[in-house]
Amino acid sequence: MFFHMGDAPAITFLLVIILIFSFVLNGREAIAMPIALMGLETNECVLWEQMATIGLLMMAPVFAFTYLIQKNLVKGLTSGAVK
Repeated sequence: MFFHMGDAPAITFLLVIILIFSFVLNGREAIAMPIALMGLETNECVLWEQMATIGLLMMAPVFAFTYLIQKNLVKGLTSGAVK
């Protein structure tokens, strides 16, 4: 089983945080990060510094999540290869 009973408070906390962020960041001026990234390219210039910053911000949660589940990910991948 992937989740244990001891994980329930942590999972609940994460779901509440996601719910709060979805309500707070769901304004009229809120846009998705890839759309904001493409908005930095205009007819006159390309704002490379801001594009690099947004790119790093988009990758940070993926790297953090992978770092947190690294042990379980490797264990799951290698357990499937055993006969």
